[in-house]
Amino acid sequence: EASGSMVFPGIDNGEPWNVQNYEGSSFGTVTLLEATISSINVVYAQVILEVGPENVVEVARDMGIRTPLLAVPSAVLGSNPVNALGMASAYSTFANEGAHHPPVAITKIVDSTTGKTVFEDKSEEQEVLQAGTAYLATSALQKVISSGTGTAALAYLGGRPAAGKTGTAQEYRDAWFAGYTPDLAAAV
Repeated sequence: EASGSMVFPGIDNGEPWNVQNYEGSSFGTVTLLEATISSINVVYAQVILEVGPENVVEVARDMGIRTPLLAVPSAVLGSNPVNALGMASAYSTFANEGAHHPPVAITKIVDSTTGKTVFEDKSEEQEVLQAGTAYLATSALQKVISSGTGTAALAYLGGRPAAGKTGTAQEYRDAWFAGYTPDLAAAV
């Protein structure tokens, strides 16, 4: 149920948790796909209470978020501090069919005199999501760009397949976009 706002009593150290949609909009009953496309917060608040904040934080870490994350219900709405590199790393996991490869700044150094490789990145990817799960997430996040809150990204993509998600903090203090194409991930 995606009413304009919901109060979850006793969730935050015994205090009520008041969750609101963008500008208090109400949507009635919606699917998880519709909630993703339209950034409907109250649906995701209900989801994290079903699956547990600990599980959500664990998957976020597995996908590449390296900043400390608190396992609290509001984590699903972005209450934890994250950085753009971590977000791009996590979204690249969807693009990589569920396998996470840690970001690296230098992949290889070759001595210009001898031609010998001085350094080569040997980090390995790790499957953290089932490929089918990554595919479903990508399918939903493609719709965010094609018809949801991320349509502004269309102007920059030149018709390339892309997926992503917007995020806005309370009182518009922050505005995020994290997205990916089959071979590139970025967050701003």
